[in-house]
Amino acid sequence: MVYTKNYQYITNTHVKFNEYKGSTYNPATGVYSDFQFAEVDAYLTNNGNVASTSHTYNGTTHNVTNTYDNANHPMKNVKGYVKIDLFYLNDGELAYNNLVSRSENSTGTIVSTRKTTANHTLNNAAYPTQSAMTYTGGSSGTNTHIYSYQYNK
Repeated sequence: MVYTKNYQYITNTHVKFNEYKGSTYNPATGVYSDFQFAEVDAYLTNNGNVASTSHTYNGTTHNVTNTYDNANHPMKNVKGYVKIDLFYLNDGELAYNNLVSRSENSTGTIVSTRKTTANHTLNNAAYPTQSAMTYTGGSSGTNTHIYSYQYNK
C-alpha cells in the first residue's frame, strides 16, 4: 500500500493534511480497500514545534495541546530530521525544542484524556542528557520512560 500525504501550509504556523487512519485488507487477494483518512488541523509555534492539532475520526474529535521549553531537542541539528518527522509521530516529542507537556482530550464517541509531562536534565549547551517522560491515561495507566542522551564532540 502506498499513499501520498500532502501538507497544505495555510500560513507559516497553520498546516492542514490528511492522516491515514485505517483500511480493510483482504488476505485472499492481497488488496487494501476502504481507505480512511482524517483531516488534521495543526498549528505551529514560532519555533516550528507542533503547538496543537485537532481532527475528527469515527465520531470522536481529538484535540491536542503541546508546550515546549526553550532548550535544544537532541535531534535539532540532525539536518532535515525534525522537519521530516514533525507530523509523523504525532506525539509532540519530536520538535526543535523539548516537550514539557502534552494534553489530549477526546470527545464524542470516545471520551478520554491523556497527558504527558516531561522533566529534562540539560548540559551546558542546553541539550538534554536525560529526559523523564511521564504518560498518564489510556490503557497503560501511568508510566514513566527515562531517555538518556550522549553527544559526540
